[in-house]
Amino acid sequence: MFHSEFYPTPRPVIEAMLGGTQIAGQTFLEPSAGKGDIIDYLKEQGAENILACEINADLRKIVESKARVIASDFFEVRGEHVSHINCIVMNPPFSNAEKHILHAWEIAPEGCEIIALCNSETVENRHYRAREEFYSIVKDYGSVEELGDCFVDAERKTSVGVSVMRLNKPVLSEDFDYDGFFLEDEPENETAGIIRYDEIREIVSRYIASVRAFDEMKRAGDALLAVVSPIGINASCSVSIAYKDKIWEKTDFIKDLQKRCWEVVFRKMKIEKYMTSGLTKDINKFVETKSKYPFTMRNIYQMIDLIVLNRETLLSRSLVEAVDNFTKHTHENRHHVEGWKTNEGHLLGRKFIVPYGVEWCEWGGGHLRIIYNSSRYIDNLSDLTKVLCFITGRDYDEINSYNETRNIDETCLTNILRGDKCQPNTWYNSAFFRFKGFKKGTLHIEFKDEDVWASLNRAYAKAKGQVLPETIKVKTKSKTKNHGY
Repeated sequence: MFHSEFYPTPRPVIEAMLGGTQIAGQTFLEPSAGKGDIIDYLKEQGAENILACEINADLRKIVESKARVIASDFFEVRGEHVSHINCIVMNPPFSNAEKHILHAWEIAPEGCEIIALCNSETVENRHYRAREEFYSIVKDYGSVEELGDCFVDAERKTSVGVSVMRLNKPVLSEDFDYDGFFLEDEPENETAGIIRYDEIREIVSRYIASVRAFDEMKRAGDALLAVVSPIGINASCSVSIAYKDKIWEKTDFIKDLQKRCWEVVFRKMKIEKYMTSGLTKDINKFVETKSKYPFTMRNIYQMIDLIVLNRETLLSRSLVEAVDNFTKHTHENRHHVEGWKTNEGHLLGRKFIVPYGVEWCEWGGGHLRIIYNSSRYIDNLSDLTKVLCFITGRDYDEINSYNETRNIDETCLTNILRGDKCQPNTWYNSAFFRFKGFKKGTLHIEFKDEDVWASLNRAYAKAKGQVLPETIKVKTKSKTKNHGY
């Protein structure tokens, strides 16, 4: 009725998938929601909050009445959107289930459980690289259970053999520290801050006014219904904000509004230099799970103090994540992902290759651009730039600014790629790197300064608790030289 891979999940299959899983009081993501059968079950079992995705417009209208739809296309969802969830449960399209499960693994927060159905052939046939990577993750972090032909008596039947995957993403980082935030909602006394008090006051005032306006729209709708109901017009009235995806509930509106207000605060306070991808996830989790803390001036300053005081720890965490993601793409690796001899396995090589970073765009005569829907590696490169600024004492705000009149050699690599100038197989210079991209999606990157490269690896080794060798061999086209640490 809707599309060729629409197979609603039967109730017995849902029960088999979620048997033994804590549901009551938990937050779930259903990224292939269909008409919401899994969502219905989760709500019956007391799930506290359910997020969903559904790419089919007609089905999405059904799902919107049951859960908050955060995107139509699951592959547009990033880690900072779901850093507060406890579990991802899914019945993805069987034709490319491994792609959906790998994306779920990529964006899932630490400690999250992933439960997914797939065609049993997906596990058994490992002749594709994506399936090798998928199988490696299942072997290391989860299990597979055969359910057999459990759709043979379903609403839409198929005799395909079905398996259920259960993956548990390990916890490696410490939780964000919420101590010191204020629960009181009354006005604070004027205090000196990094920016003028009236700018902070304006952001808070706009937040309060926005929440009041939402309430006023709801009261206006209720008043309209009270007028028309006695004359036989039976209608319903609801408030929704549709600047991206529709937000129906006041609580969801407040959370999204807070996230946007935090972004404005960080820009005004020039705190973006510490806003790594990991910290962005922490802020999302803070807003989503700590609604008891009001958006007040005291809490704004408390957040800024927390970020500044912990900046070295935050940057070290992002450094480790970034380097680990790059170094696993070696010629021979246990992760079964695409690899190259250029990449080192134990430290970030002076030259390294990044997969899935760019794509070819025909617009404007043709150029390379960032793959926005596969942003993990680009986020890692942005984090690396922020770490390098911290290590070298460079001004990130200066490096991050970009316009046509300034020397792009002193600009972030990612900012250059966001323009429309980069051609394939051509070297370009940025603040710390030189790089070239290819139409197949790979980025070749080289540190311009050996001392900067060495300093970054020292910081990485310190964060990992490792000891670097006294010297390391650096290969060039003409010779091999020892670089001392």
